[in-house]
Amino acid sequence: LGFLRSTTNSTRSSSRQHLPVTAKSNRDKRREVFEVKVVTPPQRHLGRHYFDRNISCGALVEVKGNESQYIVTTVRKTYLLRRGRYVPDGRTLDVQPTGRYLLNMYLDGCLTQKSDSDSDSGRDSDSGR
Repeated sequence: LGFLRSTTNSTRSSSRQHLPVTAKSNRDKRREVFEVKVVTPPQRHLGRHYFDRNISCGALVEVKGNESQYIVTTVRKTYLLRRGRYVPDGRTLDVQPTGRYLLNMYLDGCLTQKSDSDSDSGRDSDSGR
């Protein structure tokens, strides 16, 4: 786990370790470190991984060391207030396994169809009076 070593020598101990970001090519410059968390119960932390900085919701990602694929549901940037200014603190990806994501989409579609049919049947009964 050499990539988890701290790159700064501070006298103050920090609970969060800083990851060195070394960009050797243009492709590497577009990549940033994200904390990856699975949001479906039970919630799990998958660690820190490099992804393109323009990753967005709905993107399909594969985490190294884990053969399953995930779909990004939320991308968050966190900031800290230091000396009167907000400075970037980190980025987080909330992900769901692909099977769970597709099941949720299917169930959402079933609920919207049921609510649409309920509202249509309510209109028909009102007009029959």
